[in-house]
Amino acid sequence: MDPEARVEEVWHPGDETPEAVTGTLRWQVAPEAPMLEIPLHELFAEVPSE
Repeated sequence: MDPEARVEEVWHPGDETPEAVTGTLRWQVAPEAPMLEIPLHELFAEVPSE
């Protein structure tokens, strides 16, 4: 996580580079499991900007 750039890096198995997420972070542990969604703008709202 880079709070200054307000970006979350997401790595998947086999990735050579991370996916840069700036909107909503989505994660699902298994196809039948519910999707976890974290709106990054809400998370970063508490982080002071320079």
